Amino acid sequence: MYDISILLPTIRTHLLEDLYESLCSSCHQHTFEFVCVGPFDIPQSLLEKDNVKYIKDYGQPTRCIQLALINSTGKLVHPLVDDCFYYPYTLSNTIDIFDCHCRQNDIIGMRFFENPEHYKAIKNRQTTEQHTQFRNECHPDIYWFAGPSYYYLKGINPNWCLACLFIANRDLIIRFGGWDCQFEYINHSTHDLLCRLQKNDSMFLLTQYDVFVANWYEGITMDHAPIHYGQGRDDPIFRNMWLYPNNRNIIDIDNWKNTSEIWTRRFGTNKPKTYKEMYGDETSSIS
Repeated sequence: MYDISILLPTIRTHLLEDLYESLCSSCHQHTFEFVCVGPFDIPQSLLEKDNVKYIKDYGQPTRCIQLALINSTGKLVHPLVDDCFYYPYTLSNTIDIFDCHCRQNDIIGMRFFENPEHYKAIKNRQTTEQHTQFRNECHPDIYWFAGPSYYYLKGINPNWCLACLFIANRDLIIRFGGWDCQFEYINHSTHDLLCRLQKNDSMFLLTQYDVFVANWYEGITMDHAPIHYGQGRDDPIFRNMWLYPNNRNIIDIDNWKNTSEIWTRRFGTNKPKTYKEMYGDETSSIS
């Protein structure tokens, strides 16, 4: 059994080799499984690795991450996005903290910072004083908690931590049914999952260091428009769901089967074969 399974819904397959390399450095002595789910074939160099699993699917991101969860085999699971790059040893350190200090139903949230310039610099192995400074621009503690965003929702404790990228026992996430695929994108579905867990006695720790750096697109720029509009659809569903105390708890692990096989918001009714076929030369600006 792997120590941890990385759960990755992905379309930006041109980023995956660098991401995998950073995971190797970050996991260090711990073993990891890289479970990729998405419409485009991942690089052959990754397919040849024993710890990489690829599932082809054109569905919405929540459907893809749920498929990654179901097909994972690690003791722990860690949901992820494809436009990030890990710092050395940070995942390994976090796994050690989990093993030493967490109960079976606890969670550790991963701090990270979104900065396109720093993301590109780190990927390109540039180390300057300016880029070192970026790493110190981490979000304040309050950013990771429910209070600022959902303060008026009576079903949510404002002290609950809602860090979307976390590590937890796979058995725990499976038992609670994973991600609710009535949401299109992962953010609100993860918030819902974390609320259900913390309502049922899961404690949430937060790393005191950034685990990785991520890229960031604003609004409908680049390939982000479907995510932007998907989150706009998801937000009122989530707020209505948690407006008052509720009985949300365990959901059906197979709820992904209720979703369409093609995420029409991104793909229409077509099945493009590559990222470049959809977005042309945009790969160069996010590499």
